[in-house]
Amino acid sequence: MHGNVDKRAFSVTRSGEPRNRIALRHQIAVLERSLIRQVYRRYTVSPVGSIIGFVWATPDGLIGGALLARLRNLIADQIG
Repeated sequence: MHGNVDKRAFSVTRSGEPRNRIALRHQIAVLERSLIRQVYRRYTVSPVGSIIGFVWATPDGLIGGALLARLRNLIADQIG
């Protein structure tokens, strides 16, 4: 039903995947850092930036979690 796979073509195709994955991870990391910087002022990828990120993310997580819980409870009350 299936023909044989050319080993050289397959190996060339597979050899490019790790480089593509590394490039994609790098692009995602750069995008994430730039988005985080837009949301959290003074955030940088550094030890000081991690403290600044923690200070910003703690109230952000608390408020976001409270709003999400409220929304979930409202939906649960409507359904049940």
